[in-house]
Formats: sequence, structure tokens, C-alpha cells
Amino acid sequence: MANPSQTNGPWVFSVNNDCSEVAENDTIKHSMWQLKESLVSFSEWSVVASSDSSSVKNIGDGSPDLWTAWADLVWGNPGVAHSWIILENSVTGEQLCIDCNTGVYSWFEVVYSATGSFAVDGTTSDRPTDTESVIIKDRIRRTFDAGLDGAVVHAMISADGKCTRWCISQRDATYYGGWYVGLEELVETPTVWTSAHKRCVFVWDWDISVFNTPSGKDPRALYFDSDRWRCYLEDDTPYAGWDACYSTCECYNGFNVNGGDAVYRNVNNLTWLGGYSAAPIGIYRVDAERGGSLGRLQDIYWAPYAQDTYDMSDATKQDWIVFGCFMVPWNDTVPTSP
Repeated sequence: MANPSQTNGPWVFSVNNDCSEVAENDTIKHSMWQLKESLVSFSEWSVVASSDSSSVKNIGDGSPDLWTAWADLVWGNPGVAHSWIILENSVTGEQLCIDCNTGVYSWFEVVYSATGSFAVDGTTSDRPTDTESVIIKDRIRRTFDAGLDGAVVHAMISADGKCTRWCISQRDATYYGGWYVGLEELVETPTVWTSAHKRCVFVWDWDISVFNTPSGKDPRALYFDSDRWRCYLEDDTPYAGWDACYSTCECYNGFNVNGGDAVYRNVNNLTWLGGYSAAPIGIYRVDAERGGSLGRLQDIYWAPYAQDTYDMSDATKQDWIVFGCFMVPWNDTVPTSP
């Protein structure tokens, strides 16, 4: 098939940010600091509050970015001095908090507020409270794995500033893996959705341990479930809140959802233009009162072949790249291997 056209570009990129350090914990610190640096390199994102565990800057304070180097990141449980940071998007008003609130370096929380609801009450021991948020990365799900010996951060933002994505591609002693996040603006949404911004967020972890057969590399049915997709809905019911949603795919092939089968079954040696489809991603909600389609994502597709980290091996892939199961825009830079 021909490469699809990008509808929300030109995209702006911060890619190939190598965060590999000698010590595993330092690689993790560097990666999380670089994520902040990549986001604020986009004109729409800025730091509005932070703590480096010894000082705190709340929203409205001058010079709010205390994460001036990756060594400023300190881990600690809630109630114990630790680092956190809040970033804000000037276009959407959304806010993102990275909170190093655990005693384990590879665990932390990423908290997202679609309406920018974080308060002015952060301390060196606790992030600011909020009135509306969803945890898109919790303290239990690991972003990094034991034996980590490399990590690279990639980030991108759409021309309208409403879609932000990042991927932290890691390598450890056993397998390649990654952590992909999308903060998305849906289009073709229902008229009952009255929010100024139609926000959908999702987080994706993948590793090569599930890619041990050709069919195992295909997008799996379980990837479509409500554990991964969240939408902040306001409608004229009136209703306002976060809903767990599901994603759609136009190119599935007779599978057992309960068995976690592949969406593209037993396809070997797929190539970029080898006749296999890349499917648009829609979002829908299963609810007796407010169920149905919520629209679709922009400039992102289910790739026909899930990559271990990413793939851009020939010129036919220009303007697109594969992170895990997703085909997303790219700036034609050869990606750095971690």
C-alpha cells in the first residue's frame, strides 16, 4: 500500500536522545529528566511547578523548573522527600505530572489532568493535589527492567499542539522493550461531547518476550481493551469524567478476544508496502447510557507488524516509523539504537 498522508502535521520532533549511563539507576534518572527536556523543547509545553526533594516551586512561582539536571531526580515514597514536576500545554490547558513517589527507581507515577486542575499545594514530600486526573503510569507497572543498559527518548508534537507522543526505548540484558504514551485529540467526535478539547490518553509497554513467533509479532486483541485507553468526556447529560474505552481496528481477521489472539493472524515476513494494511484507530465506549463511538485518533495507525523497538530500514518508510504496534509520523532521521 502507499504511505498514508499526514493530516495533523508538520510534526515537530525531539528524537535520538541517548540517556545511557554506566549505572542502571542513573540511566533511569537521565531518561525521565530527558522526557521533561524533550517536552519543553516544544513551544506548547512548559514547566509550571516542581520539586527536587529539597526545594519546591508551586504554580505561579518564578523559575518553576527545579529539574535542571538528571541528578535532581530523587526517589521516595509519598510523605518522604522526593522529586516531582508538572508541565502544562498552553494550547489545550492539559497538565502532566511526573512523580518519583516510590522507593524503587524503575517505578513512578505519571498523572494527567485534561483540564489543568493541579492545585498550589505541592511540597517536597507530595505532589500537588488535583480535582480531575487519571494515572496513566502507575507505581506498580515497570517502565524499566532489571539489567537495563541503555535508553533513548523520542518525542513529537503535532502542528496544532494538541497531540503529544513519546517513546522511551530501552534495552536490558534479556530483551528490547519500550514505553509509549499518547496524549491525543480525537476527531470526528459525537456532538454530545461538549468539551473544548476531546482528549484521549493511552500508555503502552512492550517487550520482545512476547514476540517469539511470527504471529506473536502481530498486534494482539488484548491491546484494544479498556486498560490502555482513557477519555475525558463532558456532555450535555450533564456528565464530566474519565471513561475507560476501547480501540477499533479495520483490519482484524477472525480471532478469539478472550484468547488474546493476533489481529493479523499468522502473517509471515511482512514488509512496509507488501500489500498489508495499516489500520486507523477509532475509540469507543461500552456503556448503556453513553456508549458508542467517540471518534478516531489522528496520524497514528495499527502497524501490520509489531516491532521489538522500532524499524526504519529502507527509504519506503520515510515520514513514518513503527514503535511497538503503532505506525506514527517520523522526521526521516535514522533512529539511534539504545
